[in-house]
Amino acid sequence: MTAPTAVNKLRGEAHDARTTDNVSAVLNPLAAAVGATPIMGAAPPSWIRPDPVAGFVQLTSIAVGFGVQQTAYHRDALGYTWLKVALTTAAGSAPNAPLFTLISGYRPEEDTALTAFNGTTGAVSPLGVARSGVVSSLAALGAGESIVGYVSFLAVS
Repeated sequence: MTAPTAVNKLRGEAHDARTTDNVSAVLNPLAAAVGATPIMGAAPPSWIRPDPVAGFVQLTSIAVGFGVQQTAYHRDALGYTWLKVALTTAAGSAPNAPLFTLISGYRPEEDTALTAFNGTTGAVSPLGVARSGVVSSLAALGAGESIVGYVSFLAVS
């Protein structure tokens, strides 16, 4: 590559594209090695879909107008686990009812309470994520009610 003859040749689309390519060439292999997403320029990793515990199933519609998402999680390049929850129970559940378990490497360093919602009533319904990886509905759910949320927390490797 030859040196530019003027400063303005360093600016523009060709330079921007080369910079993006160079950054991606360095970050993508590093991110792949640690199972994470580079901060710039790449799509997030695939979502991991957990199996809900008995009594809970994937939500298919929400009475209060939220969009329905698939219950899943992944970890980004900064070490944060992103968690989407949309589960319902036909029979209802007691407080602290486990929903599913996160695999190792996606769990918080300490037990964590996060904000989620009752997808039927729209009321706040806290979500607990234990160091063991167990994700729980901290509030009781009535028959046919659901818990929905999109939260993140720093994961322990």
